Amino acid sequence: MFPWSDPRRKNVPPASQVLVKPKHQTGTYQEDIVVGDKIEWTKDVERERRKELRQRSLKAKHECEKDDRGRLRRHMGKVYDHLKWVTEHALIYCPIFKAGSTTWMKNLLTLAGEANFNASLHAKVTSLYPTPNGRQRIENLLQKSLKFMIVRHPFERLLSAYRDKMLRVLKTEDPYRQTQLTILKDYGHIGTNTSAPGALSNGGASRENSHPSFLQFLYKVRDDMKFFWKVMDGAVVDPHWTPYWYSCAPCQIQYDIIAKMETLDIDQEFIIHAANLQDTLVNARTHASKFDGYSDSETAANDYFRGVPLGLLKELEQLYWPDFRLFGYDADKYFKMTQGGT
Repeated sequence: MFPWSDPRRKNVPPASQVLVKPKHQTGTYQEDIVVGDKIEWTKDVERERRKELRQRSLKAKHECEKDDRGRLRRHMGKVYDHLKWVTEHALIYCPIFKAGSTTWMKNLLTLAGEANFNASLHAKVTSLYPTPNGRQRIENLLQKSLKFMIVRHPFERLLSAYRDKMLRVLKTEDPYRQTQLTILKDYGHIGTNTSAPGALSNGGASRENSHPSFLQFLYKVRDDMKFFWKVMDGAVVDPHWTPYWYSCAPCQIQYDIIAKMETLDIDQEFIIHAANLQDTLVNARTHASKFDGYSDSETAANDYFRGVPLGLLKELEQLYWPDFRLFGYDADKYFKMTQGGT
């Protein structure tokens, strides 16, 4: 039995019987897509999902037990500050950027009765759900709360981060515009990945020499991650490509639910029911606006990864090895897409 399914646990009344709709939608995100209406939630469906989610948790635990050198252990103060402590609903969420985090930032704002969703979603949620005071309080909440995180294939996440952060047209003062320019300066000698038309177009406007190519971006990520493994807790890696295990410490916090973007519709439905929030939250997805010419993620992946050297992708797999092993992902499909793949 999961700790949060204990019948002695109090049923927390929903914050509201009506979903709070945003008053403002930024250009960064498309309109939310409601997916819950397509799911027939039955006891059998719930039972099967519970079984799958338990297997994921056990897989992560098993891989953690192999870490006899403690390479995957964190200083927990930083992890606790990263978590969202929704104490009123006995819920703890570990956000991972580019893995459903915007959807759940909106969900947490809804639980707080907030209706104005704007570009500072993450900062607002952090202020509303801070780290509790005192180690004993933290330990009690970790024991009694529903703890969940959402992951996705590490290479799909990198591609999503590139399409969102590197192809978007931004003002000069925006930090990600500065990141784009820095990558162009530091990795400009590396060829552009022109096999992916999305890397060059934005409504017909040329991006050449204006935005980094996917290949340049991946070399930047590789170098960031090499530095990360050298200094660990002293490293500063952009949150959109920080490793999952480093953000959420699954070897020290046993998450009740490890949801995946690949099955997010049904996983999210399970989270909402398990947290007794089905009268408050709508199972919906927030998608980033399109900054390239692709509407199909599979086609995009094939085109973008086709221009990546196999050796570089193998380096990245090794640098993200805990995320692959802990969460059951395989890189072979992407190796076959690359230059040199078979």
